[in-house]
Amino acid sequence: MKRVIPFGVLCLAIGFLAGIASAPRNIAAAQSAPPERGGLGPGPAATRIADGHAYIIAIDDLKQKFPPADQSGRLAPSTNSPDLGWDPVYSLSLLRSPYLDPPVKSPDTGNMVRWGVFSGEKAAYDAEMHEQKAQLYIITSGTGQVTLGGTPRTEHKPIINGQHRGGPLGIAEGATAHRIKAGDIVVVPTFAWHQAQADPGQTLTYVKVDILTPRLMP
Repeated sequence: MKRVIPFGVLCLAIGFLAGIASAPRNIAAAQSAPPERGGLGPGPAATRIADGHAYIIAIDDLKQKFPPADQSGRLAPSTNSPDLGWDPVYSLSLLRSPYLDPPVKSPDTGNMVRWGVFSGEKAAYDAEMHEQKAQLYIITSGTGQVTLGGTPRTEHKPIINGQHRGGPLGIAEGATAHRIKAGDIVVVPTFAWHQAQADPGQTLTYVKVDILTPRLMP
């Protein structure tokens, strides 16, 4: 009996440590469940990244499949999916942010805005901040700026899955503007407001990497 108890305790300790090690991925997987189950939603099955299967995304293919908008900011209709790959922890997608001339009214905040972010047929027109994920932007074409930090004067409600929308962002809102071009990488941690703002006549095109960073509460 004296030998059985220490062995049992050892098994419990190993199981506990294994649970801690796998907790971030398990929680991230839960958050990647469909929205109706409280998650962020998975990507298409066809772009699911499989363990052990590496691949290349060619920049020339992206430029051919996702051309810039016209001078007004209108994108040509396309059947190409912007989803480049995903797993329960991270995802890759192609976004285009044109300069809109004339400006359009944001359906979220009601602001008249000059910048939109398009992912396929989905569009967003405001600054964003995320509580549950960090992001990387890998700029592939276009020129403009990205405003980081600060706090927008207006914020859209409700907040869904930790994602905030508001805007626009500028120096008056405490943000810092950074000039960006092809080849630059923008790092956006959690709880940082951000907005891509293309130059007039330009379309900022970039690969967005979403990285789930679940907050483990005691």
